[in-house]
Amino acid sequence: MFRRLHFLCAFAALALNAPAHAAPVEGGIDLFELHPGPDNTHLVMESTWELGQAVLKVDGGSETRPTFEDVTVQGLWMPEVAKGVKLAFGARQDLRPGDDLTHGVAGVEAELLPWLSGEHYLFLSQHGDLTGSGKLVARWPLAPGVALEPRVQLDWAARNIPREGLAAGATGLELSVRLRRSLGAHVDVYAGVIHERALGRSAAIAEANGSPVHVTRAVIGAGFSL
Repeated sequence: MFRRLHFLCAFAALALNAPAHAAPVEGGIDLFELHPGPDNTHLVMESTWELGQAVLKVDGGSETRPTFEDVTVQGLWMPEVAKGVKLAFGARQDLRPGDDLTHGVAGVEAELLPWLSGEHYLFLSQHGDLTGSGKLVARWPLAPGVALEPRVQLDWAARNIPREGLAAGATGLELSVRLRRSLGAHVDVYAGVIHERALGRSAAIAEANGSPVHVTRAVIGAGFSL
């Protein structure tokens, strides 16, 4: 608990010590959605808040019921090193039961094309476990205020992490598509479908533990921005 408070207070101090003439806070909640299913309903949230080069990312949700059982908080410094390209350095704190919940973070985010963005992040835990996640997000306008948004995400681990049910190599793949409808300058709603799949020996571990190796669900949600 004290480590969590120290992490959050350190980022708050960084934001409060920003120059008075710094840009206002920007960002919002990109995903706030339910994945309904016959056995249970997933809840997912992804949000990003920016104050100049200081960035706070708060993600959370649950794979068993519509509540926040697993939350991650990242405090990052993200300088722009080229047009449309930002590096990321900072820390991540997982707010859930267990240990080894604090990570160092390094990553890159880039606008690859006018309609395509990508990112890749590395996470080094306090016990020395290295994991990573890469994501591509496309946005194709279909009509005024309507856009199709396909996403693909690949997760990996550098070595076996038994307590997390992960084996070395690619661990998970997520494919999704959302049809977004704008309700104004700061709010949109969407619906879609998502497919999640464990990969490699991580899939075998999931199967041995009685967990689903792959699942496809509907998506309904909304996004908010400042």
